[in-house]
Amino acid sequence: MPKTTKAKKKVAKTKTKVVSKPKKVAAKAPIKISKTYQPKDTEKYMCEKHKVFFRIKLNEWKKELVKANNEALYNGSMDDNSISADIVDQASSYTDKNVEMKAINRQIKLISEIDKALMRIRDDTYGFCLDTAEPIGLKRLMARPVANTLLLLKKNMKKMKRFMQMTKKNKKNSAYQNSISFLFAKKYIYFYYPFIWAILILYLFLK
Repeated sequence: MPKTTKAKKKVAKTKTKVVSKPKKVAAKAPIKISKTYQPKDTEKYMCEKHKVFFRIKLNEWKKELVKANNEALYNGSMDDNSISADIVDQASSYTDKNVEMKAINRQIKLISEIDKALMRIRDDTYGFCLDTAEPIGLKRLMARPVANTLLLLKKNMKKMKRFMQMTKKNKKNSAYQNSISFLFAKKYIYFYYPFIWAILILYLFLK
Protein backbone atom coordinates (compact mmCIF):
# COMPACT_ATOMS: atom_id res chain seq x y z
CA MET A 1 0.00 0.00 0.00
CA PRO A 2 1.29 3.46 -0.87
CA LYS A 3 2.29 5.61 2.09
CA THR A 4 0.18 8.69 2.53
CA THR A 5 2.22 11.70 3.41
CA LYS A 6 0.49 14.12 5.64
CA ALA A 7 0.97 17.68 4.56
CA LYS A 8 2.00 19.77 7.51
CA LYS A 9 0.28 23.02 7.63
CA LYS A 10 2.62 25.88 8.46
CA VAL A 11 1.01 28.33 10.73
CA ALA A 12 2.48 31.76 10.12
CA LYS A 13 3.01 33.46 13.43
CA THR A 14 2.24 37.19 13.26
CA LYS A 15 4.78 39.22 15.14
CA THR A 16 3.19 42.00 17.11
CA LYS A 17 5.09 45.26 16.69
CA VAL A 18 5.54 47.21 19.85
CA VAL A 19 4.65 50.86 19.17
CA SER A 20 6.87 53.17 21.15
CA LYS A 21 4.91 55.86 22.94
CA PRO A 22 6.03 59.42 22.29
CA LYS A 23 7.96 60.89 25.15
CA LYS A 24 6.12 63.58 26.99
CA VAL A 25 8.01 66.85 26.97
CA ALA A 26 7.78 68.48 30.34
CA ALA A 27 6.21 71.91 29.92
CA LYS A 28 8.17 74.76 31.42
CA ALA A 29 6.56 76.09 34.52
CA PRO A 30 5.74 79.81 34.30
CA ILE A 31 8.34 81.89 36.09
CA LYS A 32 6.97 83.82 39.02
CA ILE A 33 8.57 86.92 40.45
CA SER A 34 7.92 88.75 43.70
CA LYS A 35 6.20 92.12 43.79
CA THR A 36 9.38 93.78 45.03
CA TYR A 37 11.56 92.28 42.26
CA GLN A 38 13.72 94.70 40.27
CA PRO A 39 15.82 93.72 37.23
CA LYS A 40 19.57 93.79 37.87
CA ASP A 41 22.53 94.35 35.56
CA THR A 42 24.24 91.29 37.05
CA GLU A 43 21.49 89.04 35.59
CA LYS A 44 21.46 87.94 31.97
CA TYR A 45 19.97 90.70 29.83
CA MET A 46 16.34 90.01 28.87
CA CYS A 47 16.17 86.72 30.72
CA GLU A 48 12.77 85.22 31.56
CA LYS A 49 12.55 87.22 34.80
CA HIS A 50 13.14 90.47 32.93
CA LYS A 51 10.47 89.60 30.37
CA VAL A 52 7.91 88.71 33.06
CA PHE A 53 8.70 91.93 34.97
CA PHE A 54 8.26 94.21 31.93
CA ARG A 55 5.17 92.30 30.75
CA ILE A 56 3.47 92.91 34.12
CA LYS A 57 4.63 96.55 34.13
CA LEU A 58 3.28 97.19 30.61
CA ASN A 59 -0.07 95.46 31.28
CA GLU A 60 -0.61 97.47 34.47
CA TRP A 61 0.26 100.69 32.65
CA LYS A 62 -2.17 99.83 29.86
CA LYS A 63 -4.99 99.15 32.35
CA GLU A 64 -4.42 102.55 33.99
CA LEU A 65 -4.51 104.35 30.63
CA VAL A 66 -7.66 102.56 29.46
CA LYS A 67 -9.39 103.35 32.78
CA ALA A 68 -8.37 107.03 32.57
CA ASN A 69 -9.59 107.26 28.95
CA ASN A 70 -12.94 105.71 29.80
CA GLU A 71 -13.43 108.12 32.71
CA ALA A 72 -12.46 111.12 30.55
CA LEU A 73 -14.87 110.09 27.80
CA TYR A 74 -17.68 109.51 30.32
CA ASN A 75 -17.13 112.91 31.94
CA GLY A 76 -17.01 114.56 28.51
CA SER A 77 -20.34 113.00 27.54
CA MET A 78 -21.88 114.22 30.81
CA ASP A 79 -20.62 117.76 30.13
CA ASP A 80 -22.19 117.70 26.65
CA ASN A 81 -25.61 117.20 28.21
CA SER A 82 -25.27 120.34 30.35
CA ILE A 83 -24.69 123.20 27.91
CA SER A 84 -24.42 126.65 29.46
CA ALA A 85 -26.20 129.65 27.98
CA ASP A 86 -23.26 131.94 28.73
CA ILE A 87 -20.96 132.45 25.72
CA VAL A 88 -17.84 132.76 27.94
CA ASP A 89 -18.63 129.47 29.66
CA GLN A 90 -19.20 127.78 26.31
CA ALA A 91 -15.84 129.05 25.02
CA SER A 92 -13.97 127.88 28.13
CA SER A 93 -15.67 124.46 28.04
CA TYR A 94 -14.82 124.14 24.35
CA THR A 95 -11.15 124.89 25.14
CA ASP A 96 -11.16 122.35 27.98
CA LYS A 97 -12.65 119.71 25.69
CA ASN A 98 -9.94 120.31 23.09
CA VAL A 99 -7.25 119.88 25.74
CA GLU A 100 -8.91 116.69 27.01
CA MET A 101 -9.24 115.24 23.49
CA LYS A 102 -5.56 115.92 22.80
CA ALA A 103 -4.65 114.14 26.03
CA ILE A 104 -6.90 111.20 25.13
CA ASN A 105 -5.32 110.95 21.67
CA ARG A 106 -1.86 110.91 23.22
CA GLN A 107 -2.92 108.13 25.59
CA ILE A 108 -4.42 106.11 22.70
CA LYS A 109 -1.09 106.36 20.85
CA LEU A 110 0.69 105.27 24.03
CA ILE A 111 -1.62 102.25 24.36
CA SER A 112 -0.72 101.30 20.78
CA GLU A 113 2.98 101.55 21.67
CA ILE A 114 2.39 99.33 24.72
CA ASP A 115 0.72 96.69 22.52
CA LYS A 116 3.73 96.78 20.18
CA ALA A 117 6.10 96.39 23.15
CA LEU A 118 4.12 93.37 24.41
CA MET A 119 4.34 91.87 20.92
CA ARG A 120 8.13 92.38 20.97
CA ILE A 121 8.29 90.50 24.29
CA ARG A 122 6.51 87.56 22.65
CA ASP A 123 8.89 87.74 19.67
CA ASP A 124 11.99 87.92 21.93
CA THR A 125 13.00 91.27 20.40
CA TYR A 126 12.05 93.43 23.37
CA GLY A 127 14.85 95.46 24.89
CA PHE A 128 16.84 95.69 21.67
CA CYS A 129 17.10 98.66 19.30
CA LEU A 130 15.00 98.23 16.16
CA ASP A 131 17.63 100.00 14.03
CA THR A 132 20.91 98.64 15.40
CA ALA A 133 19.75 95.48 17.30
CA GLU A 134 21.87 96.58 20.27
CA PRO A 135 20.62 96.35 23.89
CA ILE A 136 18.69 99.44 24.93
CA GLY A 137 19.59 99.00 28.59
CA LEU A 138 17.62 98.39 31.76
CA LYS A 139 17.81 102.02 32.97
CA ARG A 140 16.13 103.35 29.82
CA LEU A 141 13.52 100.60 29.84
CA MET A 142 12.71 101.25 33.50
CA ALA A 143 12.21 104.96 32.69
CA ARG A 144 10.27 104.28 29.46
CA PRO A 145 9.18 100.64 29.00
CA VAL A 146 7.94 101.25 25.43
CA ALA A 147 11.38 102.44 24.22
CA ASN A 148 12.48 100.76 20.98
CA THR A 149 15.62 102.75 20.09
CA LEU A 150 18.85 103.73 21.80
CA LEU A 151 18.79 107.05 23.66
CA LEU A 152 21.83 108.40 21.76
CA LEU A 153 20.31 107.39 18.43
CA LYS A 154 17.02 109.07 19.31
CA LYS A 155 18.84 112.28 20.28
CA ASN A 156 20.72 112.24 16.97
CA MET A 157 17.46 111.68 15.09
CA LYS A 158 15.87 114.67 16.90
CA LYS A 159 18.89 116.82 16.06
CA MET A 160 18.70 115.78 12.40
CA LYS A 161 14.98 116.52 12.31
CA ARG A 162 15.54 119.95 13.90
CA PHE A 163 18.36 120.66 11.45
CA MET A 164 16.16 119.71 8.49
CA GLN A 165 13.38 121.97 9.77
CA MET A 166 15.83 124.87 10.21
CA THR A 167 17.26 124.45 6.69
CA LYS A 168 13.74 124.27 5.26
CA LYS A 169 12.78 127.43 7.13
CA ASN A 170 15.95 129.22 5.96
CA LYS A 171 15.21 128.26 2.36
CA LYS A 172 11.71 129.68 2.67
CA ASN A 173 13.06 132.91 4.19
CA SER A 174 15.70 133.31 1.46
CA ALA A 175 13.10 132.67 -1.24
CA TYR A 176 10.81 135.26 0.38
CA GLN A 177 13.61 137.82 0.55
CA ASN A 178 14.56 137.19 -3.09
CA SER A 179 10.96 137.63 -4.20
CA ILE A 180 10.67 140.92 -2.25
CA SER A 181 13.91 142.28 -3.73
CA PHE A 182 12.73 141.30 -7.21
CA LEU A 183 9.42 143.07 -6.68
CA PHE A 184 11.17 146.23 -5.49
CA ALA A 185 13.51 146.15 -8.48
CA LYS A 186 10.56 145.66 -10.81
CA LYS A 187 8.70 148.51 -9.12
CA TYR A 188 11.62 150.91 -9.55
CA ILE A 189 12.05 149.88 -13.19
CA TYR A 190 8.41 150.72 -13.92
CA PHE A 191 8.76 153.96 -11.93
CA TYR A 192 11.77 155.22 -13.95
CA TYR A 193 10.58 153.79 -17.29
CA PRO A 194 8.55 156.93 -18.39
CA PHE A 195 11.40 159.29 -17.42
CA ILE A 196 13.85 157.30 -19.55
CA TRP A 197 11.50 157.54 -22.54
CA ALA A 198 10.97 161.26 -21.96
CA ILE A 199 14.75 161.90 -21.89
CA LEU A 200 15.22 159.92 -25.09
CA ILE A 201 12.43 161.87 -26.89
CA LEU A 202 13.86 165.20 -25.74
CA TYR A 203 17.32 164.19 -26.85
CA LEU A 204 16.04 163.20 -30.31
CA PHE A 205 13.91 166.35 -30.60
CA LEU A 206 16.71 168.74 -29.61
CA LYS A 207 19.16 166.98 -31.87
